[in-house]
Amino acid sequence: NTLLEKFNYPKDRSNRYIKDMWDNYSDEEKKTIISKADEFIQYTNKKGYKPNLKQYLTDGWKWDLTTQRKSNNIKPKKKEILL
Repeated sequence: NTLLEKFNYPKDRSNRYIKDMWDNYSDEEKKTIISKADEFIQYTNKKGYKPNLKQYLTDGWKWDLTTQRKSNNIKPKKKEILL
C-alpha cells in the first residue's frame, strides 16, 4: 500500500504538491513517515476526522499521538547555524 492508497487520496487530484513535499524528505524521514501512517490514520478516524495526507506530510507524522504533541525525537532536516 502506498501513502496515497492508505489515505484514500483522490487519484483525479494533482499529486504534484504531495510529490514535492515527499521529495523534500530524507530517506530516514520517509521511513518514519511510512511507519507512522497507520497510527495517524487510526487516531484521526477515532477523533471523527478524515485522515488528511497533506496535513500528515506537513507535520502530522511528527506528532506523538499518545500525548498529542510534536515529538522531540524527530530532528528537523536543516539546523539553523548561528554565527
